[in-house]
Order: sequence, then structure tokens, then C-alpha cells
Amino acid sequence: MKVIKRVAVVVATACVFASVIGASAPASANEPPPRTFKHYVALGDSSVAAPVVGGWDPGLCLRGIKRYPTELQKRLKAEGVNLMNDTTTLTEVECTGALTLNLSRYAGIVALPSSLRELESVPVGVAQGLEQGKIMQADSVKSDTDLVTISIGANDLWKYVDLTKPCDPFQAFIAALLAPALEKRLVATIEDVAGRASPNAVIAVTGYVSLKRAEVPGGCWLFPWQPTVGDTLNRAIKDAVGNASAHEGSSNKSQRKIRFVDIAAAAENHVGPPVYQGAFSLNPTDGIANHPTAEGVDMYADAIADVLKAAG
Repeated sequence: MKVIKRVAVVVATACVFASVIGASAPASANEPPPRTFKHYVALGDSSVAAPVVGGWDPGLCLRGIKRYPTELQKRLKAEGVNLMNDTTTLTEVECTGALTLNLSRYAGIVALPSSLRELESVPVGVAQGLEQGKIMQADSVKSDTDLVTISIGANDLWKYVDLTKPCDPFQAFIAALLAPALEKRLVATIEDVAGRASPNAVIAVTGYVSLKRAEVPGGCWLFPWQPTVGDTLNRAIKDAVGNASAHEGSSNKSQRKIRFVDIAAAAENHVGPPVYQGAFSLNPTDGIANHPTAEGVDMYADAIADVLKAAG
């Protein structure tokens, strides 16, 4: 009986000792190390290129010197964030005037409403200077690309819709008519990009700064229930991200994350200098009319960085 008691005491002591050691071990011991993006590719239109901001960057795509991809890179390399480091490579192929057709060949498969079918033959982005189907921005996304940002869609509407007239009921009607086809084009584009990227890539798709009713003199008092053109554009992008993410999530082989970055909300909550140039740009080095300012570039970078931190 004494032997049994001594054994029991030894076992109990060992269990207590083990539990104490386990409790004192840092919680991070069982957690995977934080990821570090290796290859970042930026795709999109002039909302990425930021024409004139900080000056002109040489090239045909009318890029400014200060753009959100490089500003995002600074934020993700910051101490305490460490989602990028000095070995991370950045590939920028954004171009002023770009359409979904400049990003992916698959975007052109989606037909528009018959009354607007002529948009199928619209030329590619003004500054892209490439024939449709030859070179696509998505071609820059490789199997080692583990971060992609996409800002696209506004120019697909621009042929028929004036985004600077958010309260015009005719403009809003045309935008609503185009929205379902635009959403499908965006889904095709996002899925094409995701399929080219690393299996564990993060795809961050941004919305746009949207002219809000409060910014229009007198507000939209005639049609207060009608979504603005910007609202319709951002909804199409957000829904496309949701659909593409659902498709991606149904694949057991993929761990890609597709996330929406709500730029309109970020702009609405922003406190400080203007993030968007109005119809008449007064500062020739701070963005062209109807485009982000230097402050807007920072806002884009901050909003995307927040989403990426949450995505892990």
C-alpha cells in the first residue's frame, strides 16, 4: 500500500509540474509565424496610377510619383506590422484609362444588355496603348504572387455614365442597367487573377471614392431613395468580391483570400485635407480632376493595409 501511495504522489507531482510548464509557455509557441508577402502585384486604373500626384512618373500610363502601391509597401514593412520586408518585390502594371478588358481576357466574354451592346467594341484604356487580347495586366500575376491589389470598374461605366453627376436620375438609371454585367465582368477578372496567383495569396479589391449626396449643392432632394452612380458602382464591386470569394472558398485546394476594401467608407470617415479632386483641379501637383489627391493616396494605402492586417 505504501508503494502505491508513493507512486501516486510521484505521478501527481509530475502532472502538476507539466501543467505549470505548459501554462508558462508563450501562447505564440503553437501559432504559425506571421506571413511575409514575397511578391506584390498592383493592377488597375488611374485610381492606382494617381496622375500628377507628386509629379509625373515617366511612361505611357500617366502615373504620378506618389501612388498607393508604394505607400502600401511602406505601411506593410513598418515595425510591428512586418507583412513585407526588403526582399518583397513589387510589380506595378496599373494604367490610366484601364478597363476590366485590360486586366483579363475573360472580362470580354460577359455580354452587356442588348441596348448597350456597342460597349463590347470600346477600345482599351486610353494610355494602355495595347490592342484588346494581346497583353493583359493579369499576365503579370505569377504562381509566386501572394498579394494582389485590384482597382477597376469605373472606366467600364464611363462610356455611358458620368460619375461626376451622382444625382442625375438618368445617369443612375443607366448605371443600374449596366451593374449586373459589370459585376459579372469583375467576377471573371478577379477569378482569373486569383487562379494565376499563389494558392495562399490575398487578393484585395478596392471600391472607389464616391460623390456623396451631402457634397452635391442642395443634396439629391428630388430622388432621395435612388442610389447614386458611385453607390451602384461600389455595390457591383463589393458583390463581385463576395461571389468570387464564395467560389474560391468552395475549392478544397485553395487558401486564397479575396477581400473588399471599402474606399467610399474610408473617404466618408476621413478627417483632414481633401482625398479627392473635384471637377476643377486647383493644384496641378495634387491630382487631376475627379481623382485622388496625395491625401487620397495615403487613405487608399491605410484602408488596404487595415484589411490585409485583418486577413492575416
